Amino acid sequence: MAGRPLDQLISPAMQPLMNQAGRLCLDGLQEAITESPESVFQEDADLKPLLSYLERQSIERMSPTVPVLIIQGTSDALVDARGTSAYYQQLCKADKAAFFQSITDGSHRDALLQSWPLAAGFLDYLHGNTQQTGCESVDKDQ
Repeated sequence: MAGRPLDQLISPAMQPLMNQAGRLCLDGLQEAITESPESVFQEDADLKPLLSYLERQSIERMSPTVPVLIIQGTSDALVDARGTSAYYQQLCKADKAAFFQSITDGSHRDALLQSWPLAAGFLDYLHGNTQQTGCESVDKDQ
């Protein structure tokens, strides 16, 4: 997408929303949006570079080289728990050092707010102060 000005990609109806997105957090943006724009992209916009970029950024393509802690709220409406679980299993099958903690009935925000003690325990593990078991329930032969 390098060299493609945003104005050549998005529709005029989408421009005010993009301006707000550049200065508001997600909560503020959700409050500010009162209606959906009539169209998101210019009628003649070439979306191939954008779609290619998004595909390259897909989490399924990421292969971490360091231990990873994944924390997921089971009631997260922003990040689907099924996709997170599938990615965790993908990491485990690839013999990556992956650790998964679910927050029962937790939303996206709950997972963030309750992650502090989990992250502290993970840091203790990284520093060699504690033991943690990851990928214990994943069948790597599937």
